[in-house]
Amino acid sequence: MKKILISMAYSVFFLSGFFIVFGLLNNAQAIEQENMEGSPDDNENHFIWGIMSQLQTPDDSDCNAVAQTELLSEGIAAGEAAIIATEACAGIASMRTNMESDMSSGGEGAETNLWEATDWHAVENLYFEHSTNGVADGRIAFSQPIDFMSYAFMNFMMNFRNNMQASQGYISLNADTVGGFADYGATLTMYNVPEFDDPIILVDGEEDAEGIVSNLVYNREDNTLTFSADHFSSFEAVESSSLNAPDIKKIKVRKFISSNGHKKVRVVVRGKKFDKDVEIKLGSRDSHKTRRDVKKGMDKVEAHFNLDDLLNSGHRKLTVHVINPEGSTTDYSDKVDLKDIKALKLWKYEKIYKDHEMNKRQSALGFVNNNLEYYRP
Repeated sequence: MKKILISMAYSVFFLSGFFIVFGLLNNAQAIEQENMEGSPDDNENHFIWGIMSQLQTPDDSDCNAVAQTELLSEGIAAGEAAIIATEACAGIASMRTNMESDMSSGGEGAETNLWEATDWHAVENLYFEHSTNGVADGRIAFSQPIDFMSYAFMNFMMNFRNNMQASQGYISLNADTVGGFADYGATLTMYNVPEFDDPIILVDGEEDAEGIVSNLVYNREDNTLTFSADHFSSFEAVESSSLNAPDIKKIKVRKFISSNGHKKVRVVVRGKKFDKDVEIKLGSRDSHKTRRDVKKGMDKVEAHFNLDDLLNSGHRKLTVHVINPEGSTTDYSDKVDLKDIKALKLWKYEKIYKDHEMNKRQSALGFVNNNLEYYRP
């Protein structure tokens, strides 16, 4: 904590996007004020939070009387206390307007029953429903009463758009700000989710190995997913089979002539989660030869295609499909352009594998589209 001297000037402090102004004082007085880098709840003498603890809502009509009583107990003269109380209560009352404004801006909106509550110290069945362009996409509801006249919850509301984000099949809650909310019986709902066979929830983009998510319910008719969470983070709904889907890191393409004189295209895919019998397709074309190995923790799959077959596919750009036997498939983001393949040097088959160091030097001369590489001499 630090001492703030109130003298013949305005003293201002900032809290979560709004100002509370202390008025002109004639006599210098010392008031304990919590360092605003920490939580005001840590300081029982904090002026503003002492007032708010006695109000029912931010625009409570008793604010002025409560504030003056607090100030008088600190030895502030009655006239000066009245000025300070008026300014402080105006700032507190503006919180509701500031919250509502922050919750609806730039195509994003939020619906809540908070505004209907008559006692913000014990808000029953509180919920917040996030929407984008008028379409609901995420909701958080609490089964236990919440004291919204506390620092943590006020801080959440004053930064609502940053603390809660939602889109189709995705909800993110700022754990640093709202981490304790999960202790109030929080239930999260995703609206308008894609159709699933067996949905699961990823936590921070990873499989929920720690069992953070529980009570998952998927309503196929309403396209909703409802679940509980031990603590807050980012949550994403995905098909359970996607956990076993191939994870493609890099693709390399080379053209060569086989030992029997046929022109071929060699596609090498590196990544993770490739099954032993993984398959590679280029567009709708199946590879006629595939082999897989693992090196330095990375899967490597090599597939060969007939060049004429690809050129006769009717498409200039072809998607690389990596398919695990159970049916999970990953499509690579960058398509293979047949125009680029036609421009490649035609290698002899045996030279592709002879000199690894030479291949590395040649790869430095290749042209790269993100992680899709076409090898030139």
